[in-house]
Parts: sequence; C-alpha cells; structure tokens
Amino acid sequence: MKRRFLSLFVTIAVTGGLSWAGGANYGDPSTPGPLKTPMTFPVIGKVSYTDTFGAPRDGGARAHEGTDIMGSKMQQLVAAADGTVTQLTIPQPSYGYMLVITGDDGWSYHYLHINNDTPGTDDGQATLDQVFAPGLKKGDRVNAGQFVAYMGDSGNAESTGPHLHFELHDPSGAAVNAYASLKASTVITAPGDAAPAVPDLPRIWGQDRVATAIAASKSAWSTSANVVLASGSAYAEALPASVLAARKLGPLLLADDGDLSTRVVSEINRLKATKVIVVGSVPASADAAVAATGRVVERVGVAGDPVETAAALARVIGASSGNAVVVNADRFADGVSASALAAGRSWPILLTTDTALPDVTRTTLQSLKVAHTWVVGGSAVVGDDVVAAVPGGARLAGADRYETSVEVVRKVMSIGGRSLGRTYLATGTAYPDALAGGALAAQTRGIVVLVDGSGAGSDTATRDYLQSQGAVLKAVLGGFAAVGIDASRTLGQLFGLS
Repeated sequence: MKRRFLSLFVTIAVTGGLSWAGGANYGDPSTPGPLKTPMTFPVIGKVSYTDTFGAPRDGGARAHEGTDIMGSKMQQLVAAADGTVTQLTIPQPSYGYMLVITGDDGWSYHYLHINNDTPGTDDGQATLDQVFAPGLKKGDRVNAGQFVAYMGDSGNAESTGPHLHFELHDPSGAAVNAYASLKASTVITAPGDAAPAVPDLPRIWGQDRVATAIAASKSAWSTSANVVLASGSAYAEALPASVLAARKLGPLLLADDGDLSTRVVSEINRLKATKVIVVGSVPASADAAVAATGRVVERVGVAGDPVETAAALARVIGASSGNAVVVNADRFADGVSASALAAGRSWPILLTTDTALPDVTRTTLQSLKVAHTWVVGGSAVVGDDVVAAVPGGARLAGADRYETSVEVVRKVMSIGGRSLGRTYLATGTAYPDALAGGALAAQTRGIVVLVDGSGAGSDTATRDYLQSQGAVLKAVLGGFAAVGIDASRTLGQLFGLS
C-alpha cells in the first residue's frame, strides 16, 4: 500500500470545545493545571479535540488524564518542547505504543496510541519506522517541533478511531489539564529540525529538585539507617543539613512545601531507614507522614529561620578538630561549594550576612570551641569584619563563584580522602539540583565543583583546573535545565565524552 502523505494545511478544529474558564466539570473543577507555555502543538495537520480531562473512564473506575486529539492515521506527531526522550515502548505493550518527552524545565509530554498499522490498513503489523521517527530511541535529544512518531489507534484505542492521547505532567509527575496549553500552543505546518547530537554526560537528575535528590540517594545508597529531610525551597537550610546527612552516613532528601510526597516516602522505604531527621522549614505534616510508617522522627531547627536552623544543626554535628565553615546565607553558589568541603568531615556550615556575624552564629562557634573557621566567598560576599569576628578566620575565595569553587576544591584535596576521579558538576547559576551534592560526594569520596550551566563560558577557572588535574566525571547533578546543551558540549570535550 502506498504510504499516505500529509497535507501541510493546518486547521485546529475544536469541535464543541469548552473555554478554559468554563472547562468541563467532572467532579473536580480544580483539576485543570497551570497554563504551560511555550509549547508546540503536538500534531501536524487538521485535528479536533475537546476538554475531557477528568472525564470518567471504565464505568467511572478511573478519570481521563489526557486530551484526545482526533485525527488520521499516519499524521505526524512532533515534540511539544525541547527535551529528552525518557520513555519509548518497544515492543508494543497492551496499552499501545507510547512515547514520553521530558522537557528541559521538568515538564513531561506523554504520547499514547501511536500507530501500529501498516499504512492504509488496520493490521497491527507496522514496522518501527511506521511507528516512531526512524532511529528515535530513549535518551535522544529532541527540539520542539521535531518529528517523533505517527498518530494511530494502538492498544485500547483500536475501537475508537485514530487519535493522540496527549498528557501533560508537571515536574512533580502529576497529570494536569493540557487543554488550555494546547489552545495556546504554537501550531506549525511542517516538522522542524532535529536536535543536534549532544555528548552523553552521565547525569543524576529527576524532573524536579525532589526527584534529583532521590536519584542522588539511589546512586550511592542501597540502604541507610538514617535519612535527613530538608526543604527543597530553603537552600540555606538544606546545605548545612547535607553535613548532618553525611555525619549520619545517609542521604539528604528534599520535601515540597506541601504534604510529604509519596515518592519521598517510597525512597525512605527503599532505604529501610529507621530514623528520619526533619530540618527547619519542612512542613509539620511531614513528621506525621514519616511517623505513620513506624519510623523515629527527630526535628532540628526552626521553620523560616535558616540562621538558627544552621546553628541547631551545628550543635548536633559538632565541630570536628575545631573546624567550621561560614557562608553568606543569601549566596547559594558559595554555599554549594562549602557543602563539598564540610560534608563528610563533621565541619558544620553556619550562616552570616555580608556585613555582620549573627549573634547565634557567634555563640555557636564559641560553644563548639571552634578554632579554625573557613569563610567561603570574597569580601563582597562576606566582609572582612565578619572574617575578623570568627575564631581563626581564613578565607577561601576567588574572583568569582567558579574561582571560589576551585579554591574550595583545592582545600578539599589538600586535606585528603577525596578523589578527582569522582567529580560531580553542579551549575553555578541555580541551586536546586546541587542540594544533595555534599552528602553524595561525602558518601562516594568525590568532589563537587561548579560549572556555568548556561554555557556562557564564565567557568574558565573550573575547566582549566579540572583539565590540569586529569579529573574524571562521575556525574552532572541535574538535567538540561541545570547544565544545558551548550555547556554539555563544552564539558563533553573537556572529559573526552562524545
């Protein structure tokens, strides 16, 4: 049968479509998710769709989690956003061929009921080049608008007519109503260019900071009696908490601002943890959720007060050999570098402002009998008066955050017990994916160093140092939203990875 070619004329016919404000109410009008833009419409050609998110399925046994975009067999499906193919079902499962693209911002786009028929038939005998774009595989990079698959009726869509069941999931993994996002998306009349090859850098990452911390835990711990749980939105608490996690020989996991995620509970279960230490601003509901699993819960710190929380953590950790680390509470990049120095040595991380040492930090240093205080950051970050106010103050700093990171790593290596053969890279332009890095590096006896994840090249100091020392990449902390395409190419060349 001759393969059918698609018209490039596009009409989005929203048959009986409902407006976003008055979307279909299937018992929970709050289910429509946030408007996701930018997004590329996932089908080339004429289609129709309505707002059926939340509609009952299987006699009410479940709710519809997607939008059914009705069209014709062999219509081209395209990537809704720049991202990575994170799931591709081969051979065909019972529910039909499926593709998942995870965008660089953590959102994911699910394509179900992809074609399984020889063109012009309903035989279920399609070859793979009639299912997915030729050569497409899990792990591939895709550009928004790139051809990825063909529309069909595979799985339980055999009796419904060709359509794309399209799901939109937020970074937590929850399905949200895609109707408004589809209505607002960019419609294209032909597929765009394929994404160029990107070096295959080993990465520890998830769809959001919570998932990345879980991935870090899974990468280095098969079991752990102790787990430290900190807020993923309070880095000034999470970074000193990473030192406690290392002190307890366990991972640092992160909590959302709401109820404790089931994925975090699942990871605690996997680790067979017997105690969970909950830090600072983690909601009180998390204590109850953990206690309900029969585990001991211990809380350290005060919600909304990172300086006091860091001090409380320090009092639990102690100050091994009279050492402590001080960083500016508002400068995450130096904090990430500091965690790589302090974690694994029981050197607490305490917080300061740029101009004045808080009283609670001062008294904690005194009570722990600290004799050597390593201040991370230049004088514009932590003033000379602060260095003079801490016991045995010594500054670790460079001209920028990347030079500072290198100076911290030099100190780490001079102390010993760590290897540049296990180098973790964290972006210097955002903190979320690096929060678990200190405890992870301590567990694996590696180092954490900052790179310019934007690819702008401002991390010359980091790259020069790593190259001169023959460093070996263990993993990048975070996905392409943290360390992007341009940076990945530069780092691939540095580490000899294609």
